[in-house]
Amino acid sequence: MQTETQTKDKTMADEITLEHGPRADDNWTKGTATCNGVTYDFQIKHFDEPSEYGIDSGRISKLWMRRRGDAQAVLGYDRGWQRGFTPRGKGAEVRAAYRAIIAKFN
Repeated sequence: MQTETQTKDKTMADEITLEHGPRADDNWTKGTATCNGVTYDFQIKHFDEPSEYGIDSGRISKLWMRRRGDAQAVLGYDRGWQRGFTPRGKGAEVRAAYRAIIAKFN
């Protein structure tokens, strides 16, 4: 599994750490994002080229993220944001982890 430490998020005092495996043949990547000691599991489907279906017309067409140990997802994007699963109002750690994923893969 690859480990990368992202630069500090402007709203966070701590660094965000992304760990992920290689992109599978079906374009899915699984990994973790850790911020302030809180770990989130994520799965993304991403492509080499941007798409109108991607987040902000980028390369990620599907995203799922949950806090480790929780059953409920905190973010969900499947060619569009799923109702109630956008980054808005989810807290600083979720927003910082989301931004790190977008910076790396989108």
